[in-house]
Amino acid sequence: QVALSHEANNEDVAKLGETFEILALTQAVQVQNLESLTREKALNVAFNGGEDAIAPATLVKWFSESEGLPVTVVTNADELAAALKQDGTVLLTEDVTVTKTMEIDMNTSVDLVLVDADLSFAVDNNGTASAIINNKGELTLSGNGTLTFVAEDPDLSSIPAYATNTISNTGTLTIEAGVTVENGSDGGASYAVDNHGVFYLNGGTLTAKRCALRVAKYNQDNVLFEMNGGLVEGATPAWIQLPGSNASDAPHI
Repeated sequence: QVALSHEANNEDVAKLGETFEILALTQAVQVQNLESLTREKALNVAFNGGEDAIAPATLVKWFSESEGLPVTVVTNADELAAALKQDGTVLLTEDVTVTKTMEIDMNTSVDLVLVDADLSFAVDNNGTASAIINNKGELTLSGNGTLTFVAEDPDLSSIPAYATNTISNTGTLTIEAGVTVENGSDGGASYAVDNHGVFYLNGGTLTAKRCALRVAKYNQDNVLFEMNGGLVEGATPAWIQLPGSNASDAPHI
């Protein structure tokens, strides 16, 4: 996977010319006498002198640090919540269960890479709005893993007063192939992604027991959903909610 930094502008791209090099680093290790270890730990025994870190994450860290981009490897909920508060790449290398909504603030840009790791929400929301992630900044989800939310106390009213979402987005959200976002809640306002900002679905999967995707516009200047491949499924796959009867105010799809 090759991507330009979000900080790149037209002048930066022009410097590349018509061609450019992509440097690749590969590690390999003979596993004889290391059969009891996972491949990641076997690599670390050979190259890093220990079994604690995930070798693929170490490779990414080497490359990113050479470009001055911060990379944080996280393995639990507290580390993840802290990492989402700052710009950079976050590598989630273990399955994590969170007990409260994690926030990405405005003007914060995060690339969250799931390294064969799942993220779930498991706590009674006590009749309040909740989500695994509330994104107000720029969030990109990639790698391989699933985000799952099943609310214990969703609003079952015909007109719900609060939502129980997997991801709530008022900023810019991008979901790449390999990532699945699920919502198994019963409430009418329970969305895999509740989008009030800009959302690019680039091959990932949204799935829900009720509605997988809501795209709603109230007072926002720009609400956009762009799908470049992927899957959206649910009893109601997608709901486009207008702010009123004026079609010119509708979100852009």
